[in-house]
Amino acid sequence: MKETEQQAIRNPEAYRRHKKDVFWQITLPLVIACLLVISLAVWTGLAASSGADLSRAANTSLMLLILPVFFVSLVVLVILIALLVGVLWLLKKIPYYAMKIQTVLLTVRETISKAADGAAKPFIWTQSLLEAVKKIFGR
Repeated sequence: MKETEQQAIRNPEAYRRHKKDVFWQITLPLVIACLLVISLAVWTGLAASSGADLSRAANTSLMLLILPVFFVSLVVLVILIALLVGVLWLLKKIPYYAMKIQTVLLTVRETISKAADGAAKPFIWTQSLLEAVKKIFGR
């Protein structure tokens, strides 16, 4: 390892565990799956070339071609179902929280309105008093 790479590793023990986990959780299962697919493909090819029933080998090949598409479609279906359940949950929860927010905003509006009325009251009272004096003494 280069010296700059070694300096980048802050915790060598954590890096060693990470490398071990990558091997056991990613590399090994991937290699086993690839070997299984390759062995099934070789078995299908040998069955087809040995003069055995070709329709059986063709059916097996077709099944091997369809299975990955099926699993990917299954994952997409699960994701869509999860999104649907999430949207339904949101639709149930949104009205409750929207009502709480609306209540808080109405309270804020009333408080601001009362404060604004209180701030303007002296000016309005003074103005109305001056107008009353002008009316009485006929300006």
